[in-house]
Amino acid sequence: MRNKIETKLKPVLIGIIVFLSIIVTITNLGFKKNFVGDDAGVASLFAKTFVNLSFYTWDNLSAPGKLNVTSILSLLWSSFILTLSKLGLDVNLISRLSYFIFFSFSGTGMFYLVTLLLKIQKISLRKNLIYYAAFVSSLLYMFNHYSMWLASFPIIPYHSSYILLPWIISLFIYNLQVKITFVTVFAFSLLTLLLFSGNPSNTLSILFFLIAYFMFIVKELKRSSVIFVISSIFFVLLLTSFIYIPVLASKSNPYGYVGSSQDQLGSLFLNSTFTAFYNLFRMAGVPTWQNTPFYNLYNQNTFFILMGFFIPFIVIVSYLIPTSFHKLKTFFLALIIFTFFLTAGVNEPFNNLFLLIFNNLPYFEMYRAIYPKFAYYIVLSYSVLIGIFIVDLHLWKNHWNKYKYFIIFIPLLIILYNFPFFVGKIPNKDYLSKIPEEYLLAYKYLDAGSSDFKILSLPPAPNGSGLLLGWNENKYVGPHPDRFFFNYPVLDSFWFIGNGFKNLDNGDSWQGTKFEKYFLEAFNVLKYLNIKYLVVHKDFVENYIFQPNNVNVKITGKLKSRTLIALLKSVKGLELIEDNIYFNLYRMPEKDILARFYIPEKLITSQNQFGALFNKSSKNKNTDIAILSRPFSNLELAASTSVPKVNFLKINPTKYRVKLKNIDRPFLLVFSETFSPHWNATIKMPPENNLRISESDHLLVNGYANAWIIKPFKSDRQEYDILIEFELQKYFQYGLIISITALVGSIIFVFYNIGKKYAHK
Repeated sequence: MRNKIETKLKPVLIGIIVFLSIIVTITNLGFKKNFVGDDAGVASLFAKTFVNLSFYTWDNLSAPGKLNVTSILSLLWSSFILTLSKLGLDVNLISRLSYFIFFSFSGTGMFYLVTLLLKIQKISLRKNLIYYAAFVSSLLYMFNHYSMWLASFPIIPYHSSYILLPWIISLFIYNLQVKITFVTVFAFSLLTLLLFSGNPSNTLSILFFLIAYFMFIVKELKRSSVIFVISSIFFVLLLTSFIYIPVLASKSNPYGYVGSSQDQLGSLFLNSTFTAFYNLFRMAGVPTWQNTPFYNLYNQNTFFILMGFFIPFIVIVSYLIPTSFHKLKTFFLALIIFTFFLTAGVNEPFNNLFLLIFNNLPYFEMYRAIYPKFAYYIVLSYSVLIGIFIVDLHLWKNHWNKYKYFIIFIPLLIILYNFPFFVGKIPNKDYLSKIPEEYLLAYKYLDAGSSDFKILSLPPAPNGSGLLLGWNENKYVGPHPDRFFFNYPVLDSFWFIGNGFKNLDNGDSWQGTKFEKYFLEAFNVLKYLNIKYLVVHKDFVENYIFQPNNVNVKITGKLKSRTLIALLKSVKGLELIEDNIYFNLYRMPEKDILARFYIPEKLITSQNQFGALFNKSSKNKNTDIAILSRPFSNLELAASTSVPKVNFLKINPTKYRVKLKNIDRPFLLVFSETFSPHWNATIKMPPENNLRISESDHLLVNGYANAWIIKPFKSDRQEYDILIEFELQKYFQYGLIISITALVGSIIFVFYNIGKKYAHK
């Protein structure tokens, strides 16, 4: 009878975890609004575009283009979103499913982790006791201040670290301390691949955690554990080839220069606002905590303050109870203490020691957001230790009868303390929005047959970092959405401010109309940016309260848009093709549209290319120019003669085929995408006489763009076929082939072994 009850208890408890995940998802997200904004933007609503951004190592949609190696990390996530979309799932349903997965998978992962940790101990325990302890651990891992913060913004690959952490630890421990098989090694490697799709700094810290656990139990391990370590490293390297091979090939930091530790001190101090030990004991400390609806409740209500310290109290008491779990508890207690030190940041009493490490340890500045980067180890440790506490009480025979009813109420106390999850107040209100139909249909106003253009977005985004839009009672706060709405490259007009136009500064992107009044002087530059359309947003918010300091910043967006619209009426040939309450869309005059590839009619030399572009382009309205840093006399001669004819085909964002005719002397071929040494030009000479243009003939022009010096051969050949490629894409494709081959081969081998096993039975 007892075995039947124990058999039924496990699925019942997992069912409760799933049920609570459904309730939390429905309560917080509802069914009508889009869950968009923050780092996620609107990407998940446009799955095909999202996949393209993740698949290519060059992002041409963020005009005038940028290195995109880090976005490869999102390939698995974007492919998952696209698959669900292809299956017919509504975009809002996909965001709800992602939210449900966050809670249910993290909860069940903790359930299996605690179950495994308790089962591998050399103690005879009843299964229902183990399952109940694991269930309580799961509830705490699902519902706490840290997961409350994670659930406040749309689910993105960043969440994968928290979701996968208990699963990866479970498989790591199983392979080391229980049994190693090809299936379990492959499963661990596969989850590690998914982990690599998340935040790199989180992934790195999790790897350090696994190493620490390995060192902690190394004396207990068998020799077979060496096989697991070597084989898992081998598998992970194969499966993640598509991620690290293009990164290594780039020979640079794929994130670009992010500054030294000294440059990041401001961010560190900001992130240390609420990470004093008093808050960390309660698993709280996110810098935006005071802006949540329940901040005062958790910090002023005596009952909730005491409840916040209930879990830490249990952790301490658990360590004092003499049981056979002493070594395991020591490890997680040490992890808590170490994590407290890291997460406290510049708070006393160890602030000087932390600053010493922060300023001197290379690359440690990537952990400047201390609470998001470290606090989940506190949650992990608390969750494991509360499960052990329940088993401790059972093993503490002399006191079990006194406390056995007390542990029944622990799940209820966890739910009660974290009741905001169940009243629909977790998501940031600005991230639950409804995208206007006008934006969803914006792509229909463009020339569908042409791919050779970019769109300029006006007014400038504040600081160039994203848009703050107001849609009736809804808002959008996140990365630039226009590239998804139009599905074409979009250049934010902050590009001009960022490159020194009229000596404007960042403040001019927030308030005033300096840029807007000067815009007509920048109008002649647009052709050299391959601009064909202008979109003027009329839906900028007038002010926005920025967290965590509740600073109400004024944004004169509507004044900016009115100024621009009035000025654009004076531009001859500019066509207004859409006018609605959210934006105006204009088509540039035909004479002011220049192709992505062009051959200049006049060359200008200047050490300050941007200055020359902004100041001299108006003097050459009817002449296509290019600005170089040094003169080339033979190119000047070529530019003064008849210009060769250019035709090109865009194969994908990283590959173009350019056909040139009437070649009789050296000339300059300009490619209006951001300069990168990884762009290569190869002259195709059938059958195999391809000639790659040397790096010395690859130039920076117009302040940002690529250009190649094309020299004719001595033969009478006057037509050239040139292949323009972004070379890192090849390395990504090589890595992807390796990863897919390893994945498919492993899956086939797994099914072969399963079939062989059943055949023997």
